[in-house]
Amino acid sequence: MIADVLRDTGACDDPAPLLQAAALCATNKPKGPKSWGYAVSDLQFRLAGLDNPFPANIYDPSVTLSVLVEGIFGDSESHDPFTMLAVDIVISARRGLTGSGAELLSCWHLDRHLEGEQVQGAVDVHPLYHFQHGGHRIKHLADDLGRGLITPVPRLLHPPMDALISIDVLLANFTVKYWRAVRADARYSRRIMEAYRTYWTPFFAMLGTDSPHSRAQVLRLCPLFAVSVS
Repeated sequence: MIADVLRDTGACDDPAPLLQAAALCATNKPKGPKSWGYAVSDLQFRLAGLDNPFPANIYDPSVTLSVLVEGIFGDSESHDPFTMLAVDIVISARRGLTGSGAELLSCWHLDRHLEGEQVQGAVDVHPLYHFQHGGHRIKHLADDLGRGLITPVPRLLHPPMDALISIDVLLANFTVKYWRAVRADARYSRRIMEAYRTYWTPFFAMLGTDSPHSRAQVLRLCPLFAVSVS
């Protein structure tokens, strides 16, 4: 259904990765009968342009979305539905107005921190769900950044996103024309609001309650909040 909306509105020429993910989710039980999971690999959206990019002269920009997610069904409003989450948004283009220049990449990464596992060399504080610029998708450019500098921090607290919310956020930021078109389609608008209620309501519910148990949950979501809830 969502794949049809993306294709019908012209937002995405080839929604096949979304269809493959839907088929996988229907049968995938990675951690038992109440679990679920899927992967969306390189779902591409063509862009008419980018607002005020650096460098300014670029050719044929596009943005690609990949999502890897696993979760457990729960009954409570404050239940965290995800056990694993990784979202990669990769913006690509060519330098110059004719496409003859070098490849240009920019990446944003959202993930669920691996609780109980110390990331090698990490000394920063990790919100449970966090956005960061860069990520593994541009590691191959580490020696070809010119005067640019990419760091793994800051890791910014953000509500979790499944594939549908990721698509919605991507379209709203990179191509408002298509975001408005898909939002005007009832098939899409019903599903996106359901997704926000399912995945964002528990997130904000955990932040908005006050009890010894909820304080522990808040600290999981955002360790920076420790002083305020102690």
